Amino acid sequence: MTVKRNGGRCAAPLLLALLLGGCRDGIDGPPICTLEAVFGLRVEVRNGVTGEPEAEDATGTARDGEYVETLLIVPAQGTDRPLLMIGAVERPGSYDVSVTKAGFLEWTASNVTVTADECHVIPVTLQANLIPVAPLRTSAAPAPSPPLRAPGRGGGAR
Repeated sequence: MTVKRNGGRCAAPLLLALLLGGCRDGIDGPPICTLEAVFGLRVEVRNGVTGEPEAEDATGTARDGEYVETLLIVPAQGTDRPLLMIGAVERPGSYDVSVTKAGFLEWTASNVTVTADECHVIPVTLQANLIPVAPLRTSAAPAPSPPLRAPGRGGGAR
């Protein structure tokens, strides 16, 4: 194809129309989808007291009926403590999501709905604020036993 220069006034609009012609099908016709895989669930895992990231060594689970998936931990950029767990790759559904970690109470979210458009799922981001479990206090000495009472002197068997 040869484009004749006409003072430069026709070449640019014609070239622009040719380039955008392929994208126009996405507006008037079927959508043009990307090839990326989109995760429907994104769970930011934090310490509920300090706000620090707590995804490291945590276990996340997403359930939709019979479907069960273990969430993936995403390595953090710029820090050694991961924050994010992801799952439900290109899978719409209604999920019950839980996060467990030693030393913390279990965190849950029920009926989390992941929808999709013509191409991909629409990601849902959740905040899992894990509450630390208070350590049990133990004393150095065992508690004293109650005093024994002799029978017949107020409290024993008769």
